[in-house]
Formats: sequence, C-alpha cells, structure tokens
Amino acid sequence: MDRLSPVARNEEEWARQRRALRTDRSTIRRVMAYYGASDEHGPLLVPREWELKGPVPVDKVTLQLDDSRESERRPAPAALTGVLPPGSRRDERYSSAVQRLASPGIFADRVCYQACDLRVGDDDIDLRLGVMRYFEFFDEGEAMRHELELVGDDVDRAILRRSLGDLTDLSSRKVIIGVTVVTLRVDRANERATFLVHRRDADAVATEQGQWHVVPCGVFQPRSDDATTWDADANLSELIIRECAEELLGMNEDVVDDDVMNRFREAQVSGGLRIVITGIGVNPVIGNLEILCAAVFSQPTFDEVLRDLVADSPEGSLRSPSGSSGVEGFPFDLAVIDKLLVEHSFAPSGEAALRAALRWRHEIITSSEDSAS
Repeated sequence: MDRLSPVARNEEEWARQRRALRTDRSTIRRVMAYYGASDEHGPLLVPREWELKGPVPVDKVTLQLDDSRESERRPAPAALTGVLPPGSRRDERYSSAVQRLASPGIFADRVCYQACDLRVGDDDIDLRLGVMRYFEFFDEGEAMRHELELVGDDVDRAILRRSLGDLTDLSSRKVIIGVTVVTLRVDRANERATFLVHRRDADAVATEQGQWHVVPCGVFQPRSDDATTWDADANLSELIIRECAEELLGMNEDVVDDDVMNRFREAQVSGGLRIVITGIGVNPVIGNLEILCAAVFSQPTFDEVLRDLVADSPEGSLRSPSGSSGVEGFPFDLAVIDKLLVEHSFAPSGEAALRAALRWRHEIITSSEDSAS
C-alpha cells in the first residue's frame, strides 16, 4: 500500500521529472521561434553586433574583471513558483528544491564569472566581467528549462521565461558564462580532422544531464572562492586547459598538475595547439552566455599532449562512432554531425559549437602550422 502523503508523492514525481529533463531538437526549435531567431547560428541567440567575421584567437580576447565584489542576491522571481514541487512552500528557490529532492553528484554554489558587457570587433573581443554565484544562474536558467517541460508546445505559457525579457541584454540580469569547446585532432597533410564527443553523466552533472555533448565544456569560474585568485583566473585559455585536464585526462580541474598545464602551454607556443573563438551568443534554453571555441591540435601534438586520454571522467564518458564508450573521434564533416544530432539527444550548446566550427572549417584546419611539421 502506498503510504506516501500527497506532498511526498508530488515531490517524488517532481524529482523524477527533473532527472528526466532532456532538451530535444523540437523543443529548441520552438524556443528559437519564440524569440523570432533564425537558425543561422544553430541554437544560439546572436545579435548582429555579436557576430564574428572569422575565428578569433583566444589571445585576442580581452577580459576585464571590473568588480570582484559579490552583489546582493536578488529575490527569487515570483514566476518561479510554477516550476517548484507542488505544495512545497518552503522551497523559495529552484536550487534548494533540486538540492533537497534531486541533487546531482556535482552541485555547489561556487563563485563564477558574470558577463557584464560585450564588444565584438573585427578580429578581437572585449568582455567585462563581474562575479556571481552558480545558484543565481541555476535558479533562473535551469528553472526555465524545467518550465519548458511543463508548457509543452506552447512556449507563450512560459511565465518565468517571459518575465526575463530579452536574454541577450546583459545589463538586465546576472548572466553566467559557459565555455563550450570542440576538440579537434587535425591531419593537416590530408586536411582531415576528428572531434571528441562525450555523454554527460545524468547522475553527476546539474545541466544537460544525460545528453551528448562536445568536450570539454564548463562554467567560466575561478579555481576557488578565494577572491585573491579571481583576477588571475579570469583567463579563458587557462580555463580551457583546466577543463581539458578534467574531462579528457580525468584530473581535478582546480588542482591540475603543473607538468600537464605546461604541456598544453608549450603546445600553444609551438603552434601545435591553437584555441580560437568560433561564436558567441546566448543559449536560448537556459539563458547563459555561451563562448564557443575550437581547440585545434595537430595530430602529433594531440597524441603527445593527450597521451593519457581517458574514456571516463567525473562528468561523463567519451563516445565512439559505434556508440560505445571509447576515445576514438568522429570525422569532422557535415554528414557525420547531422547524423549525430538526429540520432542522439545533443546539448544545444554542443550543437551550436559544432555548427560554428563547421562554418570556419577551412580557416581552422588550414591556417595553423605545427612547428614540428
């Protein structure tokens, strides 16, 4: 006999629904239509003034931490109540409900960088930063994603989403920054490349759980909540190296071995590794700013720098073209990518990163030279 109270049953169903959230392509199309956005940049909201004229080298990105003081946390939006467990009044924030009823393995209210202002030039990018807490994003972004599950086909009924207005207006709310990277192993002699894909662990991660994704990806955040490190850690290249170490080498991203960090840095100096920005925009599903990148390794550099590549990391497992776990990459071409996107539940930011990298495929593959070649 079911002895659960009505409140407990509601909470159990809510937790099941939360764990099962997947953002399929039809949902993404509905959200893009809601914002009147084209699919020119894939599932990404990109104002004209943010459009790139070509790949931007990571060293052409200027990051300025204007204010490292944490501002007061805003009250939870009134519209949030629609996505909280029915009858559970004590949960005033979405993050607290998730923490209590459906907490993933990796879930902490850490300091993150906030996008305050963005300028995209002909061949450079300026981004002004502040700081915020992860749950400040989660209480809006993930709640918006959950709301999509509740409203079905009628995005106009998404009250929380409507209340946030123009998601590309960085001055209207606190906007967290996601960094999504397509890792390419390039055979330049034959102008061929492969890229890595992983499936995010549904029990470990807090966003895009259970979905296929490019790798690495992560939130732009300092290594610790110690404010003395925040200026130095506001470095996009170093963040990407740390994310590679975590998701491709199975290391703790906050304490990566110096030898490993130097291996990546030396590869950048030699030309065997180039990191470029391929796109920038707002994820229409969860509302964060996405910086789309490509980490372009020459074949010999990839094999050396990532010689200890692992199939499984704390956030998920690499997938092979056969669909099983493995370190074999996928051919970097349109037909393969289209097939991946149709056959698997793929994270919107991952799709956007692949589309952006494909757009600049020729420049990415042919314009860099490995000093060893």
